Amino acid sequence: MIITGKDFTQATNVTWNNYQLPVTYQSPTQVTASFPASMLATAAASSLSLSNGPGTETSNSIPFVVLPNLGPNTQISALGVSGLEMAADPTRGLIYVAVTSPTALYGNSVVAVDPSVPAIKAVIPTAYQPSTLGVSDDGKYLYVGFQTLAAVNRYKLSDLSLDLSIPLNAGPTNSNYAGDVKVAPGQDQTFAVSMGSYVIEPRDAGGLAIYDNATPRTNLRHYGYPDTYKLAWGKDSTSLFAHSDPIFQPQGLLLMSVDASGIGPSPVGGGGVTDIGLRPHYDAGTNLFYSDGGRISDPVSGIALGQFTSGGWMVPDSDLNRAFVLRANTTTTGYSIDIFDLRRQTLLKTIPAPVMTGYPTQILRWGQQGIAILTNGPGMLYLLQGSDISGITSGISGAISLSPANLIVGAASGATITVTGSSFSPTSVVVANGVQQATTYVSSTQLSFQLNAAQASTAGYLGVTVFDSANADSASPATALELDNPAPTITSISATKLLAGSPDTSLAITGAGFLPGTFVRWNGVAVASVYNSATSLSVVIPAIDLASAGTYGVTAVNAAPGGGTTPGIAIEVDNPAPVITALPATILPTGSAPISIGVTGTGFLPTTVIAINGTPVLTTYGSATQLRVTVAASFMAAPGTLSFTATNAAPGGGTSAPATMTVSSSALGAITVSPTVVLQNATPPANLTVTGANFVPGCVVLVGGQSRTTTFISSTQLTANLVSADQATVGTRFVTVVNPMPNGGTSYTA
Repeated sequence: MIITGKDFTQATNVTWNNYQLPVTYQSPTQVTASFPASMLATAAASSLSLSNGPGTETSNSIPFVVLPNLGPNTQISALGVSGLEMAADPTRGLIYVAVTSPTALYGNSVVAVDPSVPAIKAVIPTAYQPSTLGVSDDGKYLYVGFQTLAAVNRYKLSDLSLDLSIPLNAGPTNSNYAGDVKVAPGQDQTFAVSMGSYVIEPRDAGGLAIYDNATPRTNLRHYGYPDTYKLAWGKDSTSLFAHSDPIFQPQGLLLMSVDASGIGPSPVGGGGVTDIGLRPHYDAGTNLFYSDGGRISDPVSGIALGQFTSGGWMVPDSDLNRAFVLRANTTTTGYSIDIFDLRRQTLLKTIPAPVMTGYPTQILRWGQQGIAILTNGPGMLYLLQGSDISGITSGISGAISLSPANLIVGAASGATITVTGSSFSPTSVVVANGVQQATTYVSSTQLSFQLNAAQASTAGYLGVTVFDSANADSASPATALELDNPAPTITSISATKLLAGSPDTSLAITGAGFLPGTFVRWNGVAVASVYNSATSLSVVIPAIDLASAGTYGVTAVNAAPGGGTTPGIAIEVDNPAPVITALPATILPTGSAPISIGVTGTGFLPTTVIAINGTPVLTTYGSATQLRVTVAASFMAAPGTLSFTATNAAPGGGTSAPATMTVSSSALGAITVSPTVVLQNATPPANLTVTGANFVPGCVVLVGGQSRTTTFISSTQLTANLVSADQATVGTRFVTVVNPMPNGGTSYTA
């Protein structure tokens, strides 16, 4: 082994696997070391280091491994490249490795590897601890995220030059480093990025954003949702998977819609998927989601559709109809690679993995028959290729199509599905989401099967493939059978007019295509609804949504796939018609100072306006039955009649019938009484002196609404005799004076 470095001396020694190797000094920058045959007899992994003898410092360590012989069908090699993430470039047949550790070989760089040679083709110095990568599917750009730079750098893969540095400022302070970067399918200038910090929990605290070049789209997945740590695009650039930081258990998966505005307002699927692991794995060929723990799930409903018998670090490949799982051995040290039939979940082969240095961070498919395993801390890049990985393809291999390819949930039960393809035989079997179906052979190009009630009960996608039971390695690519939610319709609502200010109000909605998951929106906002049947929903409109008059739209929504939103049904919320039922007095004295009075009635709103003789006055809202206004002195300057009306604005509303008060020069006003305190049960009962204005002979003093013997003294003074009942109990008694007709009137209360 030729070792290159610096400061070598005649005393330099080389240690590997706790063994000091024979060394020949060549120069201050080069020594050679020899490995005895006995050390190469079995696979081993350790780090190699140098020193210049006792009492001197030890050099940095470099991993060195002895690889196992895996047989004629699998070749293995390794490169001294470690890191946290890899990305494949099928256009050039390269693998890019983010070497995160600054102290590792090629640290703070992205290394381009040709796995078929194998050889390092280029090193891109990046600094800032690169940790996540994304390659555009047209092979044009490489996107790099960092642990210590709040930006994503874009490199041209044609010459590996820096094309664009994109600041990440959508997340909060200290949480805007890229946790993951993935390029949108078919859009090389659009990428999704999860933001956070690898030293702050949760590591996805910065949220999720969609960028076009350096411009973030408007709608983000906001800070505070620990569920967007690692990403994977769906079938196209309109759907995106994200899962939570594996430090927090149980993990959660989100399937989000993406449009020109960014992330959709709420998840459209993924709930219930667990045991995800380090990375999300979506395969467009099967339209299924695969967890590192071995679980196979419908990406929309989250329902488990199958299970591999082992878990660890995995990668699916529907083109090869293989799933590759790197697992830790349970009875021995080291790792093994389990290769499964992707669609039937049967174990095809187990390959002993090399004894690895560091810990695994990712397994990746490359080329037609290769897989790569990356380790870190310190680690290496292990490259395996051969027919054991690719499998033998024979028999059924062409694409298949389905008729019908779309069905409505519920109505799909018992439906016959025709499968068209090639090379079918009587031993061909249809598999839907990993479950073999009762298959009818029609011809070498046509099969059929029937959906059962369980398969037809839930909206989503069934991954359908065909295999030959007489040839275990024969399987078609998968195609999707789409089970759609029905499009809902609303034919009637129990009320299309409501009154503003109403309490919580129940409405009955009649229509078609309703599901237990159907929800109702009031003016675009979801409200509490109850599923009664496929034709009936009940909904409660909160009082807060009925506070203001206007026209509001009611829609029913079924989620995708299929589904949709009904046209809006207009509900008119009208202001009530106001009514004045009482004023506090019927006569006001001429020349009075401004007076505040209460107006009693029904149908009052915070916007109700009282008018006096047609002139609107400042109106204070108390409740639906009480208002208060101030009668200005100008209204009481001369005798006459005051007409009070209440008005609510349209829609609905209107002006009340008038209620009147008389302004009279002989009207009674405020009064005072003396004494203001008497003793309980005092005998004889006390006499009251009442002082006021505009008293006339025949006027009467009322105590608690009951007339008492009254003596007219003058137009400003009266006396009245209390009775024993007035002083029988402790409390307050209210006193008023009433003048006889025709001028009449009642005083204010004392």
